Amino acid sequence: MAELKGIFPIKGTIDGYVFYELNGKLVVRRKPQTSKKKIMTHPNFQKTRENMSEFGASTKMGKSIRAGWNTARTTFFDSTTASRLTGLIRKNIVAYGPGEKGTRLLSLACNPLGLRSFPFTKKNLFEDIFFAPYTLTSNPERTAVTLEIPELGHGYLPQDSMKAPSGATHYRLWLLASTISDFAFDPASNQYHPLHPDQSEISAPDRTEYLSLQDATRFPLTMSVSLPQLDTLPPGVSLIACLGLEFATLRHNEFDPMVQNRTMKIAAIFP
Repeated sequence: MAELKGIFPIKGTIDGYVFYELNGKLVVRRKPQTSKKKIMTHPNFQKTRENMSEFGASTKMGKSIRAGWNTARTTFFDSTTASRLTGLIRKNIVAYGPGEKGTRLLSLACNPLGLRSFPFTKKNLFEDIFFAPYTLTSNPERTAVTLEIPELGHGYLPQDSMKAPSGATHYRLWLLASTISDFAFDPASNQYHPLHPDQSEISAPDRTEYLSLQDATRFPLTMSVSLPQLDTLPPGVSLIACLGLEFATLRHNEFDPMVQNRTMKIAAIFP
């Protein structure tokens, strides 16, 4: 696969070559010689069909998970968030699901650690930016998440527990809870569908005000979020808890958000 360079972006098919965008770049490849009908019916392409089915399922689940993160999209997503999440689902969720290849169940309960620590941004890992200890817990009904950060050690300031960019004066913590349904293969439609669509993609975001990097009196710190209009989560729906951190500079009594060192990750999953 070649990368297209030049001042005229091309998309589509020209003389047997397909031009399209991938991860923000224009690439070109030869048009497949094998017909779609043959791929979908011939026995020699059985493994291809299985891989296509599970890739499509991973894409659907990834899109559904990201829908629960919409409030954090502008602040924390990068151009690779979607593709990296899809790849991780294929590797760590699909591979652990029960059933035959091509129709396996997609469930975070099959491998609860499979998506843990997934970074929203490829460049900034949460563990490299935030060093303070914390705990995340869920209520028995899995409809609420609580974050607890203990009191900092004597003489320590928040700036000692974070990698703040140069010029930063304040920080803000995010806590985001969201739900994702298991996905099951439906032979009638030959596609994957969520088992509990009404309980999926529900989110509860919260964030602190901007806090001074020099003020240790805010600790211990507790944040809690509750999913709206849900009394309990049924089996087959997982609760995802995400932690985020961003920085700002205080200028003339106004906060100027900083792009540097913004970070968010999946911190816990409650299947």
